[in-house]
Amino acid sequence: PQGGPTRVGESLGDLVAGIFASWAIGSALFARERTGRGRYVDVAMFDALVALQVTSLSLLTATGALPGRVGNRHP
Repeated sequence: PQGGPTRVGESLGDLVAGIFASWAIGSALFARERTGRGRYVDVAMFDALVALQVTSLSLLTATGALPGRVGNRHP
C-alpha cells in the first residue's frame, strides 16, 4: 500500500452499533405497543461497520474496480 491505515478519532464501531441499536430498540418498543409481544434485538458491530461501506461496495459492484485510498474524506 501507499501508506499505513488512516486513523479515525472515534471508535466508529461503537458509535454506529449504538445508533443501530437505538433504532432497533425503538422499533421493538413500537411493535410491542401494537402487538403486545416483545422482540429480540441483536446488533452486531461488524454488520454496522459494513453498512458504512455502501459507497465503496456499490462502486465495486457497478464497475468492478477496487476503490482507491481516499484518506479521511468521503469519496
